[in-house]
Amino acid sequence: MSLLERVLEINTCFPVKESQKFSVTTAADKLLLEYRDEPEPSHELTYAVIRLYRYLKRYRAAFDLIVERRPQIEEKAREIDFYEMELHFLCGERAHAEELLKKLEAGGKLRPSWKRSIDKIRGRFETEGVWDELAELERGIASFALDVDLEKHVPVLKGALPADNDALEVLLFVRDRMATLRATAAGAQADQALFDKYHAGRLIFTCGFSWSGSGAVSCFLAQHKAIAQPFGMSELGYIQGRSGRKGIFPFIEGDALSFDAMKQLLATFCLESIVCLRAIKHHYSVLMQCIRAEEGRVLVLGELFDDFSQLMLSAEALASAEVRRKIMARFLQRLFSVRGGSNILLNNVFMAPRMEMLGLMEDAIFVAVQRDARDQFIARKTESRDAGHQNVEEFGAMLLRGRSKFERIRCAVGPHVREQQLVELKFEDFIANEDARNQLLDRLRLPRESLVPDAGKFDPSVSIRNVGIHQEQLSPSERAYIETEIGVYLP
Repeated sequence: MSLLERVLEINTCFPVKESQKFSVTTAADKLLLEYRDEPEPSHELTYAVIRLYRYLKRYRAAFDLIVERRPQIEEKAREIDFYEMELHFLCGERAHAEELLKKLEAGGKLRPSWKRSIDKIRGRFETEGVWDELAELERGIASFALDVDLEKHVPVLKGALPADNDALEVLLFVRDRMATLRATAAGAQADQALFDKYHAGRLIFTCGFSWSGSGAVSCFLAQHKAIAQPFGMSELGYIQGRSGRKGIFPFIEGDALSFDAMKQLLATFCLESIVCLRAIKHHYSVLMQCIRAEEGRVLVLGELFDDFSQLMLSAEALASAEVRRKIMARFLQRLFSVRGGSNILLNNVFMAPRMEMLGLMEDAIFVAVQRDARDQFIARKTESRDAGHQNVEEFGAMLLRGRSKFERIRCAVGPHVREQQLVELKFEDFIANEDARNQLLDRLRLPRESLVPDAGKFDPSVSIRNVGIHQEQLSPSERAYIETEIGVYLP
C-alpha cells in the first residue's frame, strides 16, 4: 500500500476506542514520520495528513501544514476551505478565520456537519467570558461573600447552560444549600440515622495508578447484567480533589475544626465538587448528572447534602477527624447511589493512591489495577496530552509517590478488611487470562452466567495488543531506570 492509502486507512479509525488508542496513535506517528521524509508529497497526501493531525487533535501541526502546503484539489476545494477556516479558529487566529468563514458562506450552501462545527466554534467564543464570571461567582458564593441573586445570576449561567430551565435549576439548588448552611446552628448531635432513609447500593470501585488499565476492568464489568453505571465512565474527579479542587480530603484529615471553618469547607465542597459551578458542563458535576437523568433525583441530592452538612457541623464531627471519616463514608455511599442501582460500578472515582475510604464503607469493594511500569510509561507518554512531556525520572517519581500512598492505605487496614474489600489485579493477567476475569466476577459475587459479552465494551483480543508495548519504544537507559529504580510492579 502507498503512504496515501495507509494514511486514508488510519483516518477511518477515528474516533478511537480507549483500548485501541495506543496502537492507532503509534501507527499514526510512524506515518507522520514517513510523510516528513517525503521530498514532494502530493496534494492528496498532504490533505490526508492534515486530517490525520486534526483527528489526533494536534491542531497547531495541522494549521502549520495547511498554511505551508495548502492542498490544491479541485473536487475538494470547498472541503479544504472549511478545514482551513476551522483550523484558524482552533489555533486562535480568529480575525483571519472570520474572513475565511465569510468567503466559505458566500461560496454556496454549507454541509450540515460544517454548520454544526461552526456553531460549536461560535458558541465557544460566545462563552469565553462566562467561565471567568462563573469562577468568580463560585468563589463568592462558597465564601459567603455573595448570595444567589436569580435575576442577576441566571443570565450569567445561561451563557453556559442555555437550554430550558437548567440555569435556574442549578442556582435554586445552590441557593437552597447555602441557605440551609447559613441557618444551621452549632450543637447538633452526629446521629447518622439521618442517612438511613436514602438508598445505598453496593459500590464497586475500579482504581488505577494512571494509565494502568483500570478502564479496561471497568469496561469488562460493564458487560454484566447486574452492574449499574449511573455516572457512566466519569471519574467524578472533583470529589477526589483534581484540578485544584479540595475534594473530600480536608474533611477527613487533620485535627479539630471550628464551626465557621467547617461551614466554609461544606460550601466549597458543594460548589466545587457536587455542583462544579465553574465547570458546570463537565461530566464531573454530580448535580448536572442528576439534572440530565430521566429520573432526576435533584431533590434527593439536595436533601442528602443538607443532612451531610448537619452531621459535619455536629460537635463530635468538629472535634474528631475519625468521626468525620465515618460520616463521609456513609454520605459517599448514598451520594454514589443517588441515581439507583444495586451493584454500582465507579470508574476511577478513587484512584488507587486515594482509596482513603477503604475499610469505612458499609458495602464496597475496591479493585486496584497495576500494570507493567514499562508499558505504563509508554502509554502515558503516547496517549496522554497532560503527561506526554514527562521524562522517565518524572514518571518514576509520580508512580513511586502513588505506590507509597497506596501501600500506606493498604497497611492501615487489617487483613480482614483487605480480604473483604480489596482486590489487587495485574492488567496483563486480567487481559490475557479468562480465568482471571472469571475469578474477579466470583470475588465480586457477580454470577458468571450473567455476563453478556459485548465487543463494543470489552474485547480482550484488542486489549492484549496493549501488553508489551514498551518492547520497541523504550530506550535502554529508560528500561534500566524503570526496572532498577522503580520496579516493574509493586514489591
